[in-house]
Amino acid sequence: MANDQHPSTEQSFEESLKELEGLVKRFEEGQLTLDQAVEAFTRGTILKKQCEVKLQQAKSKIELVTAEQSGTDSSAPDSK
Repeated sequence: MANDQHPSTEQSFEESLKELEGLVKRFEEGQLTLDQAVEAFTRGTILKKQCEVKLQQAKSKIELVTAEQSGTDSSAPDSK
């Protein structure tokens, strides 16, 4: 597939999601041969994992900021 990114290339969440959506669209339109479908599925699973990791990282950062704002850092040992 000509527009595939190399798996080791770091993409933003938005880039990964856009590529994944493009793969889904090609599946839905029936534009893939069997070999292309297997290749696209493999790439799609990589992109899905990348998106999940980035979302988890964002969630962790938000939880940390929220905890700091409320004065309760749940990751620090209780010093009271």
